[in-house]
Amino acid sequence: MKYKGTYEFFSTFIEGLTDTIPITIPFNLTPSKIRALENHQSLRFIHAGNWWNIKNPEKRSKEVILAQQMKLANENTIGFMSKNVQPGDLDLKEEEDRLKKIYSKKINYDKFLYWLLDSSKLIKYYKKNLEYANWARENNNSTIPIYCSIQVNNYESAREWFEKASNDGHDHFCIGVSEFLKYPKYKKLGIKKLFEISLGIRSVINENAKLHFSGVASYYLMPILACFGVSSFDGSTPVTSALTYGTIFNENGYGQRASVLQDNIEKRERFFATANKCKCEVCNGKDIKQILDTFSKDRKTRVIHNISIWRNLVSEINSKKNNLDKFLEILDSRINSKYFKDLLKIKDDALEKYDY
Repeated sequence: MKYKGTYEFFSTFIEGLTDTIPITIPFNLTPSKIRALENHQSLRFIHAGNWWNIKNPEKRSKEVILAQQMKLANENTIGFMSKNVQPGDLDLKEEEDRLKKIYSKKINYDKFLYWLLDSSKLIKYYKKNLEYANWARENNNSTIPIYCSIQVNNYESAREWFEKASNDGHDHFCIGVSEFLKYPKYKKLGIKKLFEISLGIRSVINENAKLHFSGVASYYLMPILACFGVSSFDGSTPVTSALTYGTIFNENGYGQRASVLQDNIEKRERFFATANKCKCEVCNGKDIKQILDTFSKDRKTRVIHNISIWRNLVSEINSKKNNLDKFLEILDSRINSKYFKDLLKIKDDALEKYDY
């Protein structure tokens, strides 16, 4: 379960982010985003895209993905995520119909979420994932590493298939995890599975190997997953929360809409008990009224502030990387959240279950 390196978070890219912010981008970027990225020199991770949004299978072939990833790469690119496969990927019309039924509540999630299926029913998909990763590594004409992506669904399949990948020569690994966290009814079970999967993967790869979880940006989950040996993350939470909902976060990972803070003095005082210590380029040197006025006028300032909160968390994780258990205790005391305490209990249960 040990990991020797440093930890990183890659934020969803929007125009206007500074070069100090590591970003994640899909292989199928729009032309305007490509132009915006031309002079962006921060670290970047290029993932394999959300296949369920690409209706034409030919546009998400392993050949197209890798070719596009290489076009988007620069000297600061840390990795390409190999094409990930799960039920539905091989029949996109069937998957489209499935999602429509789920969203219209005509079917139950548990009959169609791949990660709730018996692992024996997913073997052909595990094989295909590893096949695509091996192909990408053999056909990668750059020095940028391929992150072998396998969509496993439990501790045992994680150990088996990532050990196979390691034996095939991979030392960079990845799994797309947003599906485990998307549906409220199954979120607690999804988190439990993610803890067990990370434990399983790290138990069969070497301590210098990289392990990336794509699609998780939870302030509360990242430090626990780091404790399990996940070395990097990507996600959109600090960005989409700011842009879509007008939400800003404080140093305890607590989010609140800026508009609510302007109108509610009690919530404002509780929130800014930590936020007024923020040294990001938006908050530094301003009083609370000035900060809230800025957030209300310019939504990108909310993004910049939120990402700074995540950057601070990553810095803390790295500074405490030799004793992450102690860091979790400190964070628990600082946050004082029932939700975080519940997450720590799930973590402890996973460690006990597998005798770690």
